[in-house]
Amino acid sequence: TAAHADGPPDIPPELSEYYSTLLQNEVAEEIVREVVSQARDRLAQCKARVGRLATDAAALQQLVPAVMLEPIERMIPPTEPVQLAQNGTTYVALVGPTGVGKTTTIAKLAAHFKLRENRRVGMITIDTYRIAAVEQLRAYAEILTVPIEIVLAPSDMAGALERLKDCDVVLVDTSGRSQNDAARLGELKAFLDAARSLGELQTHLVLSCT
Repeated sequence: TAAHADGPPDIPPELSEYYSTLLQNEVAEEIVREVVSQARDRLAQCKARVGRLATDAAALQQLVPAVMLEPIERMIPPTEPVQLAQNGTTYVALVGPTGVGKTTTIAKLAAHFKLRENRRVGMITIDTYRIAAVEQLRAYAEILTVPIEIVLAPSDMAGALERLKDCDVVLVDTSGRSQNDAARLGELKAFLDAARSLGELQTHLVLSCT
């Protein structure tokens, strides 16, 4: 709409294009407003610090990408390395869209923990929508000689985790989900909640670097 194209009245013109672009890319409006609000405040600080920028449009425009990125970086921090618990089992789930490499990353993590750290590793897959994904992870499990459980429903999660209770780390592979598919996200949440109810679960979002 025209209001979105120009941005609300409290958004400076330097940021209105970013405001509109984020909305067009289906970022929730409350998040867009928060990002742009923080960027606006940061831009005002820059103007106050270097007075000439207030009238130097070209120099001011060069600052805009940086002040937009700052709040986004704070909202989406990079993941920390997987830290295994001193006692008991660590549960780690990878989530994200289809095709970003969750299953391959699970295999790499399993190889690292077993071969380099000499840990007892178990794997669970709930990605039963793609038969190839189950067979791919099963093949990795056979190569690494680690146990694997295939979970078809959230109610099956407790039994799978019980059978892997002697592992130091259990890696959970999930089905790819679009952020716009509320129903499928609800299904995924049910699986993760079932695992979380039995112990602390680390959940990592996997995205394509491109």
